[in-house]
Amino acid sequence: MIETNQEKPTQPEYLALRSLCKNLADCVEHIIQTAMESGQTEYTVPYETISEETGINVEFNDAILTAVHEMLLERPELSELEALETAFHLEVSQQQNSRVEKNNLPRLGDLLACEWKDLHLIHDEIDQLPATIVELSNTTLTESGRAAWADILNAKVKQIYAGSYGLQMEVTGVKASRLKEFSYMLAGYCSIEEYEMWVAGETEPNRELEQSCSE
Repeated sequence: MIETNQEKPTQPEYLALRSLCKNLADCVEHIIQTAMESGQTEYTVPYETISEETGINVEFNDAILTAVHEMLLERPELSELEALETAFHLEVSQQQNSRVEKNNLPRLGDLLACEWKDLHLIHDEIDQLPATIVELSNTTLTESGRAAWADILNAKVKQIYAGSYGLQMEVTGVKASRLKEFSYMLAGYCSIEEYEMWVAGETEPNRELEQSCSE
């Protein structure tokens, strides 16, 4: 066999195909995001709605419908998927659904525009006495205090209710021990240096117990 130096012809790259793949991926992402944001475990999205919102016609194009269906099957957010005659029926996995619900909860720091008095912080998983805070608002902490106690401010608030201790706020996403430390710090049970660095205002720390809150 005689070898030649001629290069084998390469297959052309189709820009239209690349654009179609991107549009299909965007369509699938839109379906997933819409289902997750609905907060529902089961979600049905009509083909007509998909076409209107994404520009991808899945209603009258079997090839496109099959492609979107196969791509959705690869998404870990879904535990079940069924292509009905006029719609996709999706079931969001329990783990993913719980994660979305938690992400949609407000942060404690986002609620400090209100001035909270005699507030009792309750951990959602650990059974312990509530962390009582006499007063808490946007002006309670200094910038250093916000940085040092960022995990408290970033805690997610699950519910606020009148309980056996009074006004109770159930939070998640933070260590239960930190709630207690935060309560003690605001009550002045920390060193003078820490208190002046973290707490705004003229309130004096509790001098009877000047132990470090960071220990």
